[in-house]
Amino acid sequence: MIPFLDLSGQYRELKPEIDAAAARVLESGQYAGGLDLRYQAGDFPVTEACANTGLSLLLYSELSAEQVEQMAARVCQLSRQKIHESSLL
Repeated sequence: MIPFLDLSGQYRELKPEIDAAAARVLESGQYAGGLDLRYQAGDFPVTEACANTGLSLLLYSELSAEQVEQMAARVCQLSRQKIHESSLL
């Protein structure tokens, strides 16, 4: 049996620091790549490459079958175009 670990004490101890950091982020409006990351571009090259080449699709239950088909067709079109462009290099 795995014992239950109560993190509430640690949270209470860190809460002022967490709240202050959250407030700074909310006030700055910089939610991604904001002030509190303390990292520079290039510190995580593999992660950055993945983030820069990743694909984020709109997926939610209200999409019609036609909309899903249109999106899939466009993704295929862009993929073929990218493959073609990279083969020309």
